[in-house]
Amino acid sequence: MAVLCEGLSVVIRRNAIGTRFVGGMQAFFAMNPNRQTFCMDDDLVRVGFLGAREVTQYTDMLVQNGLLFVVDDRFVDVAVVDMQSGVVMDCRWLRYTRIPYQDGIGRLPVCWYVAGGIDVGTAGGDSPLVCPEGWEYRGSLSESFRSMPNRH
Repeated sequence: MAVLCEGLSVVIRRNAIGTRFVGGMQAFFAMNPNRQTFCMDDDLVRVGFLGAREVTQYTDMLVQNGLLFVVDDRFVDVAVVDMQSGVVMDCRWLRYTRIPYQDGIGRLPVCWYVAGGIDVGTAGGDSPLVCPEGWEYRGSLSESFRSMPNRH
């Protein structure tokens, strides 16, 4: 599976929430500030933001509640993904690409989990894509990005 990663996305390993986050998954859901940009698959939770300040505030909260963010210049439980450039730092458990959307009318930024850092396939094509509830391409950041000059 893959999760949509528009804007600036904070992507968290689900098993880390269950094992390290104070109060587990229930407490995590209670603290989720952006339900409109939230989605998850079997392995990942994604929360989207538009600004770096919001990302910093959110990742600080995650760390204060037990998750590991960056150790030795590598993402551990939590990663940050920019829809234009991908995963912003070394991360062995996460991959990024842009997949075609509806017969090529656009490309969607997506991430998927790789167990043990070994990628046995690619996202897209056969992989189901998980998007926030109610998400539509029309009016999305992916559509806006597509319409910007000199962007592919």
